[in-house]
Amino acid sequence: MSMPTKNLLEKTFIVIVHYNSAGLLLDCLRSIIATAPECAHQNIIVVDNASTDGTLEAVRKKFQKVSYIYNTHNIGFAAGANIGARRALEQGAREVLFCNPDAVLQKGCVQHLVRVAQQSPGVFAPVISDTQGALWFAGGRIDMIRQRAVHDAPTPLPQTPYDTGYLSGCVLCVHADVFATIGLFDERFFLYYEDADFSLRAQNAGFVTQVVPRARAVHAEQSEDLGEQKIYFLVLAGLLFFSRNTPWWLKPWYYLYTFARRIKNSSDRFFSHPHAQAVYYGFKDYGRAKHTTHFIPDRHIQ
Repeated sequence: MSMPTKNLLEKTFIVIVHYNSAGLLLDCLRSIIATAPECAHQNIIVVDNASTDGTLEAVRKKFQKVSYIYNTHNIGFAAGANIGARRALEQGAREVLFCNPDAVLQKGCVQHLVRVAQQSPGVFAPVISDTQGALWFAGGRIDMIRQRAVHDAPTPLPQTPYDTGYLSGCVLCVHADVFATIGLFDERFFLYYEDADFSLRAQNAGFVTQVVPRARAVHAEQSEDLGEQKIYFLVLAGLLFFSRNTPWWLKPWYYLYTFARRIKNSSDRFFSHPHAQAVYYGFKDYGRAKHTTHFIPDRHIQ
C-alpha cells in the first residue's frame, strides 16, 4: 500500500546553497513551493554564503517562512550544503534534497525522487534539461583515463530508475541513511566534483546512485558566467577528486597524466595562452587543499 501523498514529504528537507543569485533563487523557490506544496516552508533551508548583491532581502520578504542560515563569508558549496544538511538532520529529516538556486523543479519532481528514496535508500537525481529544452544531465560516468567527470545519458532513456556512475549536485536527493553511513560532503571541494566524490563514496558503501526519469528539472547553468573562475575551480577540484578516487592500479597513469598537464601549462603560460594562469593557480592551490579538511581559496572566489 503506497503512502498517502499528503504525508510523503513530511520529513523531506530541501537545502539551497546561495551566493549572489537572488533573481534565480526567486524562481527556484517558487518552483519548489508550487510543485511540492505539501513540503512545509520551514523544511526549505536557504544557506547564504555571504552574498554581496544585496537582493536576498527581497527574497526573504517574499518567502518569510523559509528557514535562512547566513554565513559570514563564502565557505564554498560543500561546506554550505553540509551546514544545511546538519540543520535538516537535527530536525529529523528522512531525505535531504539539495537544489541549486539556478534550478527550477518541474511538477512532481520532489515527490518522484522521495518515493524512490523511501523504497531503496541511496542517492537520486532527476533528468535535468537546460533552459532551451536540451538534455543537460541524465547520468554520468567517471573517465579515469582522461580524468573527467562526464555527462553520459543512456539512449533511449529508461522509463524506470537506473544506476549511473555519478550524480549531479544540481538537484540531488539523499536518504538520511547515506549520511549516517558515509558522512557529509568533503569540504575540501569548494566548488565542483563534490557530487561525484559523494556518489562514489555512497556506491562504495553499498548504496545505489540512480537517475529517476519521471523526476524533471531545468538548470539555468549560472556557472557559465564564471569564466576564469570556473576553469580554476574545475582544475583544483578535479585534482582533488582524482588524487582521492583513482584506483591503485591506475595511479601510475594518474601521476604521468598530471605531470604532463603541468608541463603543458608551463608552455601555455610562456606563450600567454588563454586560461593558462587560471590552470596554474588551480595546480598551485591543490598543493594546499589536499592537506586540509576544509579548503577556502584566497583567489578567484569573488
